[in-house]
Amino acid sequence: HRHAIMYTSGTTGRPKGAMITHAAYLALIADWARELEADAGNKILLSMPFFHIGSRSQGGALTYVGGTMVILRAFEAQKIVETIPAERITQLHLAPTLVQQVLDLPGQERHDFSSLKTLNYAAAPMPYTVLRRALDRFGRIMINGFGQTEGAGCVLKKFYHRPDGDARDLKRLTSVGQATTGTRVAILDEHDREVAPGVIGEICFRTPTAMSGYWNNSTASIETLRHGWLHTGDVGCMDDDGFVYLVDRKKDMIVSGGENVYSREVEEALMAHPAVADAAVIGVPDEKWGEAVLGVVVTKPGQAVAAADLIKHCRGHIAGYKCPKRIEFVPQLPRLPSGKISKVTLREQFARPVAGA
Repeated sequence: HRHAIMYTSGTTGRPKGAMITHAAYLALIADWARELEADAGNKILLSMPFFHIGSRSQGGALTYVGGTMVILRAFEAQKIVETIPAERITQLHLAPTLVQQVLDLPGQERHDFSSLKTLNYAAAPMPYTVLRRALDRFGRIMINGFGQTEGAGCVLKKFYHRPDGDARDLKRLTSVGQATTGTRVAILDEHDREVAPGVIGEICFRTPTAMSGYWNNSTASIETLRHGWLHTGDVGCMDDDGFVYLVDRKKDMIVSGGENVYSREVEEALMAHPAVADAAVIGVPDEKWGEAVLGVVVTKPGQAVAAADLIKHCRGHIAGYKCPKRIEFVPQLPRLPSGKISKVTLREQFARPVAGA
C-alpha cells in the first residue's frame, strides 16, 4: 500500500526516506486542497523540486480536485511574474526565500497578480518584515503550512493574516497556525508528556498524513514515531488558542553559558535591520561559553553595515546573551533544494571558535 518513498530535506544531516502510504498521501492532498481553496479549473504554478514533498503535495491537491499544474523546470523570479498573468494562475507555492526574490525583482510591480487567490509560503518560517511586504503586494491571500516529509500538521489560514490588527493578531502572524483537519498537535517534553501553554517543547503530531516509517532505518522510525506521536524534531510552544509557534530545530538550538538560545529569534532580530537581506544563526565552539552565537548575514545590494552595529541593533530587540558574538558576511546563504537554509553547511564553514568571545 506504499505510494512513495519521499526523502527528507536533510536539514540536520543525511536525508532519510519517509515511506508514504496511499492513505496518508490522500489525506495530505485533501487537506491541502481545502487550505488552498482549490477547485476544478484552478491552476497552480510549481517551481520547487518534485523530489520533495512540497510540490508533490501542492500539485496533488490540484489534481485531487480536477485542477491543473503549471510546472517550471526551476525557480526564476522573472518567469514566475510573467507566468502568473499569462496562465491566469490561481494558486502559488513559494518558499519564503523565493517570495523575497519575487518582491525584490525590479519591475515586478508592473505584472498583474489579480488571478491569484492563494499563495502558500510553506517550507520555512518567513521573516516578519518580508511577510508584511508580501501581504502588501499579493493581498490577504497568504497561508503558511507547517509540516515535514514525514507528515503535516498546522496551517496559518488567510483569516489570521492581519498585519493591521491588534497585538494578538500580530503575534499570530509569527505562528505556524493551528492543527489541520483530523490532526492533533501537542508540545511534549523529553518524557513525551504534554506541557502547559507557553512552555517550550518538541512539536508532535497525531495525523492521518504521517509516514509509516523510514526506509531501511528501523531505529530512526521507532524514535520518530514513538508512543503514537510523530516527533518533528522542531522545538516550539502553543498558546491557549492552539496556535503553534516554531522556535527552532532541536539540533539547531544553541546552549551558551547554560542558557538556551533559539536561532530563529536571533535571525528575526537580524532581519529587522534595514540593510539585511537574509540571515542565519548557528552555534560555534567557545571555550568560555560552550557555544557562542554566530550570525551569518547577507546584506541588501548596495548597502553595508558594520558587524558591531548589527550586534548593537540586536541588543535593542533581544536579551544580550542571545546576541551574536560574531557576524560573518556572505554573498548568499547555502540552501537545500527545498529552499531551507543548510545549517550543516554553515557549521562546516564557520565552526572555528569565536576569538575573544
